[in-house]
Amino acid sequence: MVKDEALSKPKRWLMKPTLLFSKNKAIRIIALLHALKACFNGDGERPKPEFESRRGHNIKMEYELDINPAAFQAIKIGAKTVEGRTPTSTNKTPYEKFIKGDKLRFVNHETGEKVLTEVKAVRHYNSVKEMLEKEGKEKVLSRKSMSIEEGIKLYESFPEYKENVQKNGIYAIEISVVF
Repeated sequence: MVKDEALSKPKRWLMKPTLLFSKNKAIRIIALLHALKACFNGDGERPKPEFESRRGHNIKMEYELDINPAAFQAIKIGAKTVEGRTPTSTNKTPYEKFIKGDKLRFVNHETGEKVLTEVKAVRHYNSVKEMLEKEGKEKVLSRKSMSIEEGIKLYESFPEYKENVQKNGIYAIEISVVF
């Protein structure tokens, strides 16, 4: 029996693998596939964001709010951790849209000094009394010696607050100072 020389010799082209892509391009394709896989859960659903989203985007907002000097100082030193607000005709800030992680920059309306805080939570109440009782007057009022009745009078002394709290309620915005 005669051996066929062509069949007995290994063929070089069969032994050497040929790459269809360069190494760098292959790495980019693998990275893209991993990124696509990370975008979806096993069931083909997009993962839910870790926090509440705004109009489908995970966007944190920053707001600037004027505040009286006593409240400003209490926030600055960390003694006041809840700010009570209701919309008025001169202040259209959308308190109901505040979410955890938003930044609030409080401005002392006498000196212009600023302090940056972060929203921890937002709760809505039907009255100032309900807010002070549930949140704790010590966290809401800038003077700890004030009673709940004095706190109600203080909030009602702000322009349009008495009418607007009755109409819209009041938002308790829990904050912490950002250092």
